[in-house]
Amino acid sequence: MNLHEPVDLNKSIDELTSEEKLRLEHMKLHEKHKGHESMHAEMVFILLITLVIAQIVLVEWKKRHYKSYSLVTLVGLWIVPPVISLRNEWLRFIFTWLVFTAITGLVMRKALVKPISGTTPRLVYKWFYFIYKLSYALGIVGYIIMMMTFFGLNFVFNQAPHIWMDCGLMFVFYGLYYGVLGRDISEICADKMAAHIGYYTPQGMPTRSLEKNVCAVCGNHLLVDENETGVIENTYKLSCEHVFHEFCIRGWCIVGKKQTCPYCKEKVDLKKIFCNPWEKPHVLYGQLLDWIRWLVAWQPFILLIVHGINWLLGLEYDFHEKEIENECSGWAIVRINAAANASVPVVNEHVSLVISRQILTDVAVHLTKLPDDTSKVISHFTLDKVQPRVISFEEQVASIRQHLAKIYERQQNWRESANVLVGIPLETGQKQYSVDYKLETYLKIARLYLEDDDPVQAEAYINRASLLQAETKSEKLQILYKVCYARVLDYRRKFIEAAQRYNELSYRTIVDEEERMTALKKALICTILASAGQQRSRMLATLFKDERCQHLPAYSILEKMYLDRIIRRSELEEFEALLQLHQKASTLDGSSILDRAVFEHNLLSASKLYNNITFVELGALLEISPNKAERIASQMITEGRMNGYIDQIDGIVHFETREILPQWDKQIQSLCYQVNGIIEKIGNAEPEWMTKTLDEQMQN
Repeated sequence: MNLHEPVDLNKSIDELTSEEKLRLEHMKLHEKHKGHESMHAEMVFILLITLVIAQIVLVEWKKRHYKSYSLVTLVGLWIVPPVISLRNEWLRFIFTWLVFTAITGLVMRKALVKPISGTTPRLVYKWFYFIYKLSYALGIVGYIIMMMTFFGLNFVFNQAPHIWMDCGLMFVFYGLYYGVLGRDISEICADKMAAHIGYYTPQGMPTRSLEKNVCAVCGNHLLVDENETGVIENTYKLSCEHVFHEFCIRGWCIVGKKQTCPYCKEKVDLKKIFCNPWEKPHVLYGQLLDWIRWLVAWQPFILLIVHGINWLLGLEYDFHEKEIENECSGWAIVRINAAANASVPVVNEHVSLVISRQILTDVAVHLTKLPDDTSKVISHFTLDKVQPRVISFEEQVASIRQHLAKIYERQQNWRESANVLVGIPLETGQKQYSVDYKLETYLKIARLYLEDDDPVQAEAYINRASLLQAETKSEKLQILYKVCYARVLDYRRKFIEAAQRYNELSYRTIVDEEERMTALKKALICTILASAGQQRSRMLATLFKDERCQHLPAYSILEKMYLDRIIRRSELEEFEALLQLHQKASTLDGSSILDRAVFEHNLLSASKLYNNITFVELGALLEISPNKAERIASQMITEGRMNGYIDQIDGIVHFETREILPQWDKQIQSLCYQVNGIIEKIGNAEPEWMTKTLDEQMQN
């Protein structure tokens, strides 16, 4: 529905459709506020300043005079909603409030009477626990109804969406309001009852010791005889060794909001009390109710102050509730439009940074709710406008760039996504970013460049990340660093180093089993593609002994390489299908990386089968030309990766075989030289000890 479409003003109100009525209200709203942009800006500025000051005052009040703060908050909770309900004639709420007030008043009276009866604590906790459970259920029911409305299930029952939404909001409000009110009143009752039982005064001073076999909450015996009156119930022992009825200590903690032992005031471990996972949401729900308290009790009062300030300054403001809600809900859209409109200089030097930063922060939040194409255009426009003063808005610019990078990533435009993130001044800006944030951003940039087949740029940012990865405590980021580093080595054709890191990742239990097998497969592939030599031989042995490799498709090639068997070109078709694009590149001599690795392997295998071989026979064995076979053999001998020499006159490659016994003798001789060297150093450092030790050896 387009709200900007014209409405036929010749029609009467009754003749208009529901959509036309909405468009008419939209037109009236625009006409009413037309030309009042500066006034609206002043009103919003007053609102923001008042909210900040009010929050500071409330926090300091709560910190310095907690009891008076709690009492005034409770009075506000109890009085403000009924006053608003009377003004708007919400009879349903007034009725439920009167019923709740009457019953709760009787329960409070019983809790405050002195001396206290032994059954009073259990009665009080039962009532407030019932209110707590009821509010919990109402909140869940209201939330479910709202979700069903969002998914259109109301049409199944032939109900209008606004009816179901109003019903859901009503249930949520009733649940939250009575939940907050019940918890605050129960906290007062818990303090009074604990003081009346007599173990400590209202100021927290102890008055008498706790007898054995007595619950400090209700004062009844924990274990009773057959003819003795008391409460038969499971008990619960706290870490301080004090024992209570299970219902009493649960009521004390969850209803009375006490997280200390009722007797010795030691802190209670709520995780042990609520060991059942189905009970843990109660703790979270209780925290939610504590946050709602500020919203219900103080927000109306703060808004009233704002209205008063606007009235004193002569600013027009509509006090009608519906229009206030429209103004508040529409303000986010106004801020986005302001940022996207060149005529509103948000980043002008004459505009306060407090206002500009708040506006840009909200713009960054609401950009995530827009379609990708629209959000991308607005993000680029905003970044261009902010660029002259980018140093003043580093946090907001970083947030917008992160969102813009995600859009490009979803569109698989890897390079643009990486370039957007590169624009975040992680090292040169004035804002001090955390180590984890910088490390995560560098790794994301490196990953995006790898997806775009640019290992040079990826390696540059991996090198920056390597300076930070030792400082982070996040195991997830450390794993991501190892993955990205292994991929960079893979792209840079440093296959043996990449294989070692992939193999290391395959043993990390924090990684998913499927991902570990993928890392192991990449380690196997990189090992096969690596140049022949001692490092590859050790890696082949490691992978061959790993039983997991037997389930990988390239295991047959691994087995032949480890056992020094000749590999034919026809046997590589299945393995070639596993290679990535960069692994299929060609070397300087025109052969592929895989062909080169297999040539070198077959040459080493031949060196263990023959004492010598002609170039022609070697070329036939390797399935290449004799000249190419000669060049490969010459390079491997020169680099020390194969023992032998070449007779170019006769066109023969001679392989040198290692004699085991002479080699063993040389190793023994080297070891003896090292031992004698150590003995001489000991003799020079401790001659007396050496002489004494030699004499003892001679005597024995």
